[in-house]
Amino acid sequence: MVAVARGWGDWRRLQVDETVLFDFHMATCAGGTQRNLPRPTLAAYMSCDAIPDGVEFGHSCRHGPAPHQIKVLIFKSHNDRAVYERLHVQIRG
Repeated sequence: MVAVARGWGDWRRLQVDETVLFDFHMATCAGGTQRNLPRPTLAAYMSCDAIPDGVEFGHSCRHGPAPHQIKVLIFKSHNDRAVYERLHVQIRG
């Protein structure tokens, strides 16, 4: 499982199976708000339908009908070190 968030300092975290994440990259802005991040941060995309019903996660589907892709941030401090490193390696190739 991978802990993901929508923005820097966002208290709303979601645990997702890493198989729902794709297009790993280093992001300089957050998903949704498009606010600049203090430093490049590991990010990926997932389908918004992977968010369990009733879970508050900083995504509302106001932009258009679901499902669609959303950017999520993956912080080293919120995840197991081995998981984080395995995901981070995917962007180095």
